[in-house]
Amino acid sequence: MEFSVAIFNYLSSTLESIGPWAYALVFVLAVADSIIIIGSFTAGAAFLFLIGVLVLSGTYALLPMTFSAASGAILGGFINYLLGYHGTGLLVRKAQIKKHEAIERGERILAEYGGPGVLIGRFLGPLGSMISFVAGWVEMPMRKFLFWNILAGTAWAVVFLLLGAFFGNSISIFQEYFSVGSV
Repeated sequence: MEFSVAIFNYLSSTLESIGPWAYALVFVLAVADSIIIIGSFTAGAAFLFLIGVLVLSGTYALLPMTFSAASGAILGGFINYLLGYHGTGLLVRKAQIKKHEAIERGERILAEYGGPGVLIGRFLGPLGSMISFVAGWVEMPMRKFLFWNILAGTAWAVVFLLLGAFFGNSISIFQEYFSVGSV
């Protein structure tokens, strides 16, 4: 427990010390979190949660941080869509690509939900980075994808930043109660 608090405090102080560069960092991490393979190894939602705590403390402003996170997620989703739409054809024939379980799950989500599957997929952790790739793979019309990708990236940013801000207050109360340090 103390180890988790120590990591949290270290990350918080590090983010506070980089000042306005945190907006650029959030943008870059949101792009990376949205791209296939890379997104499987990043914890974009957890990072946004931490940033939400810093928004609550007044270190960063909510609207610019939301814009940074949402625009990064939207750009990353679009890059991923293009990789699925064009990249697979450039590398090898689609029929020759061994079906990965995550691709099959993404295809099922998009087949069942259509465009809203892009929104749903954004909140499915590592599978989220697969959905926009699969949308390109199955050749979802670009306009339809763009609409849902913008909605998904914006919703993802708002939800996790606000969750961080909301629960950030609980973290400081928890820390005071157990006397393990301050945020």
